[in-house]
Amino acid sequence: MHRFSLVLTVACVWFSSVQAGPLIYMCDDTGKLWTVDTSNGTATILSSMHNSSDNPVVMTDIALDPTTNVLYGISSDDRLYTIAPSTGLASPVGQLGFVTGGLFRVVDANALEFDAAGNLYAAGDDTMQLLPSI
Repeated sequence: MHRFSLVLTVACVWFSSVQAGPLIYMCDDTGKLWTVDTSNGTATILSSMHNSSDNPVVMTDIALDPTTNVLYGISSDDRLYTIAPSTGLASPVGQLGFVTGGLFRVVDANALEFDAAGNLYAAGDDTMQLLPSI
């Protein structure tokens, strides 16, 4: 049995010729990337997420950019990644954070969400932050 991370910001995409219904991307606490076919509830492992050195990368949340169909993930050390669903390759985009008073402050985030326009938001604890363009 697999225990799934709470992933409320999963993204739906249509694979009309392959699947009967929309798919939801999910990640679990072992670094596996899954899809769930919403028409029948079938969960399928796509890949295990890893970096270019083949080291495992575990995401606390994932989100799909609706304007580009690029899948993003955030790790527990507040790093943002793009994820290739078919291979699991997680490529770093950068550290989440912002500059205030001349100091870089890390956004302690554990959730990602895109709005319809493709703006990425990160949230965690008591904060929500619109991230700069990616």
